[in-house]
Amino acid sequence: MNFKNFQELNIQARFTIISLVFLILGAAIVYGAISIPMAKIKNVRAEILNQKQTMENKALRETNARNLSEKLAVIEPELEKFDQIFINANRELEFITTLENVAARNNIGQKIALNIPSEKSGQSYRKIPLEITAQGNFYDLMRYANDLENLNYYINIKTLDLSRNPGLARFNPSGEINISGQTLNLKLSADTYWR
Repeated sequence: MNFKNFQELNIQARFTIISLVFLILGAAIVYGAISIPMAKIKNVRAEILNQKQTMENKALRETNARNLSEKLAVIEPELEKFDQIFINANRELEFITTLENVAARNNIGQKIALNIPSEKSGQSYRKIPLEITAQGNFYDLMRYANDLENLNYYINIKTLDLSRNPGLARFNPSGEINISGQTLNLKLSADTYWR
């Protein structure tokens, strides 16, 4: 439709066409005025939700890190104790000296057999057999065994044999054997763990 044809139309038809054009233009303006900001609002909303999720994840990671730090603070002393149960491979003399001090403190005579291999295995620790032959009275031997058990090192006792030394038995005046004064033999076979 061109402008000449438009002028030939009656007033009511012109008014209807002009009204439709204004209505379409108005709708296009309103749609443009609403849809563009709505799209921006949707984008901003999506960014806000994304940032909210990021912040929640960050807060959760910080909470987890804080919880892990607290748990680590509780576990670290136990880990240090765990590390101490292994005997340092470069400190054999210190281990033997510790055993000798335990024997001396309990009035025990002892003989230590520790077979440390010269080659190192690929493992993080080595299991090395230990044999101790000790002599003393019953109570001293029991204190000695208890002190060995309470050492910081992990000594896994496999066998423990306690026998009388018949040639050294002591009798009290009534003729009974005095167990506290009798010399006993203790043979201990154990595994030690070295790193």
